[in-house]
Amino acid sequence: MKVITKEKKTLFTNLLTQHEKTDKLECLGVYRIKYGSYEQKYIGVTGRKIGLRIKEHQGLCRNMDTKRSEIAEHIARTEHEIDWKSTERLAACGENPRGDRNTDRERSNEQET
Repeated sequence: MKVITKEKKTLFTNLLTQHEKTDKLECLGVYRIKYGSYEQKYIGVTGRKIGLRIKEHQGLCRNMDTKRSEIAEHIARTEHEIDWKSTERLAACGENPRGDRNTDRERSNEQET
């Protein structure tokens, strides 16, 4: 007699699987961008998807728009390179159903000691 086991799919196991697939930058929250190998870091808070906000930062830096981007201003002043790939989410926040730009707050040149 053969015994055949079948994996039991439950709502709980399904939710865990879906949760693991969520990209950490595809939610709103607090994020950190490193200035290359330097100790300085840029910390921002956004009410929109972090990945979207990072793309906006990248575009402003490409155009060296120092009026609208503290990161572009930092690059112009110091010639540091930005390590975009090391961007990380520090904390996730609740949902912002309106996607309001007015909820974005930024702090730059945060230095860890």
